[in-house]
Parts: sequence; C-alpha cells; structure tokens
Amino acid sequence: MKNYILILIILNLLCFNCKNETKNSSEITESEISKDILNDYDQKLLDYRKLDVLLNGNFKIEGFGMKKMPNGNHGFVFKLGDHTTNKIIDYYSIGLIGYSNESPQKPFEASLHPRLTTKQNNNYIILQRKIDKIRYFDSLDVYIYLRKNYKKSKRLGTVIIKDILFEDKK
Repeated sequence: MKNYILILIILNLLCFNCKNETKNSSEITESEISKDILNDYDQKLLDYRKLDVLLNGNFKIEGFGMKKMPNGNHGFVFKLGDHTTNKIIDYYSIGLIGYSNESPQKPFEASLHPRLTTKQNNNYIILQRKIDKIRYFDSLDVYIYLRKNYKKSKRLGTVIIKDILFEDKK
C-alpha cells in the first residue's frame, strides 16, 4: 500500500511539472512570434505597442508608437487596420490629451486633422506636434470626433494609452 501511494505521488508530481513546462515554452514561442511580426518601421518607433481598438465603426487602431521627427517635432504614430481608408479618415478629427508628472499643472492638448500615410504596405496616421520639457506621458487620451460637426458629435471613440516614453533614455 505504501508503494502504491508513493507511485501515485511521483506520477502526480511528474504530470503537473510537465504541464507547467509546456505552458511556459508555448508562451515564449508566442512572444517571439509577435516580435517577428513587427515590420521594420514599427520596430524603429519609440515605445511601440500593439493595440486592437475599434474607435468607431471601421476606424481601427492596431498599434501606437512615437517618433522623433527631423524638424524637432514628435510624431504620434498610429498603425491602422487594413480596411481604414482615406475616406474614413477624412470624416474624423483626432484629439490628444497627454498627462505627465513633468508638467502636472497643464496637460498637453492637441486637435488634429489626420492624413493617411502608407509605410511598408501598412496604413498609418502620423500626427506631429512640438512637445517642450516633457519626455514621458503617464497617459495619453486619444479620441475621435466628427470633423464637420464637432460641436454636436462630442467624442465618438476613445482609447487611453499609458506609460509613453518618447525620448531616448539617457
């Protein structure tokens, strides 16, 4: 009887350990695969992250990153879904509100008319703005509203992106 119980304990330990090892190895593989899927343009962006947000109807944001522009501005780069076209983009404006501990009195605010840009067969919106004395947003509130009737439309879709570093670490 003692041998039987000992064998059951050993088998249980082996079974549970094998399941955990398999789970960990598949997680590693998934993260490696997702890293390989990023194109060269996405990899060069500062603090790039994948998103899967449908703001309104067919206005989909698949990723976000920051880019330091040659003219000294910062680019808020939004990777869009494949079915997001110029016709859809022209219908909306985008508002940004950035909150930072480096400037707690006044948040960064911008309202922009987006333009569709294609890079490496992917659709992007790159919104450029000058940002002074801030290197990091605790959160960025991104929202869309109707371009032609903004007073009545209010916010039609919103996403909040947290912890955004847009300057190289020094």
